[in-house]
Amino acid sequence: MILMLRILGLVVAVFTMSLPVHAGERYTETAGGLSYGVPQNWRVMEFPELKFRIVVTDPIADFSQNMTMVDERFDGSLSAYETAVLLRWKRRYPVFVL
Repeated sequence: MILMLRILGLVVAVFTMSLPVHAGERYTETAGGLSYGVPQNWRVMEFPELKFRIVVTDPIADFSQNMTMVDERFDGSLSAYETAVLLRWKRRYPVFVL
């Protein structure tokens, strides 16, 4: 069975345009059929080449913490998907810690 999964990942924030969403408000991502609360001091932004908007903080030491939503197809269990994603991140980013 193919599962459609929406995951939170890490994406380095770049210069993009902010949407007028205030901290504590609920943002609805109509393209993905999901919604989430925007944490205080975070903002919703468009990111080039991504289907969904990302949520970012102001940079600290040249990095912005962020939440990124993507659609991926995976033929397997949620547990197997989680293992595969974590392995991919650890290989791509050797200093990655969860």
